[in-house]
Amino acid sequence: MEKKSVLILGVILVVVIVALAISQLTGMSVKGHGECSDSDNGRDYTVKGTAKFSERDTVYTDYCKTKAKLVEYYCTIEKTRIWSEKVSCYNGCVDGICLPV
Repeated sequence: MEKKSVLILGVILVVVIVALAISQLTGMSVKGHGECSDSDNGRDYTVKGTAKFSERDTVYTDYCKTKAKLVEYYCTIEKTRIWSEKVSCYNGCVDGICLPV
């Protein structure tokens, strides 16, 4: 019985670790109307940018989630979706940018 409990606990631990890792690697995705544009031309972590659709008023602006984590918004290659990505900033995050190395 003890081995079975340890195995179940191990499986649960692996699932939690994988879920946490995925939540850090992926962000939200927004499908919009019109063409997507990004003022910092994509995934530029040292420039604060905004992503938006041509036929919507909603704007998604890069911001610091913590002092060391940036949320970067960017358009897909097809310019049909806006994605967000959480990025670790090694020298810190200030006003929507990762400080340069």
